[in-house]
Amino acid sequence: MKNVEDRHRLAEEGKFVTTEYEPCFDAADFIRAGKDVFAQRSQVTNYMGLEWMRRHLAQKGIKEEYTTSSLLF
Repeated sequence: MKNVEDRHRLAEEGKFVTTEYEPCFDAADFIRAGKDVFAQRSQVTNYMGLEWMRRHLAQKGIKEEYTTSSLLF
């Protein structure tokens, strides 16, 4: 990967630089609307991070929804 365009191309193909070895997430990949939180997978947020956040929020009665689109952000 040599530039930001390469990173965007990989993301469009569903390939990310993060692994699923440990939870990773960035607050910028989450948006709250009442009792719902919308989240997206990105170069800095992996599925383990999304799952960790879902479990944490569920304890507070907040539902996490996943989106594959960056239209919300």
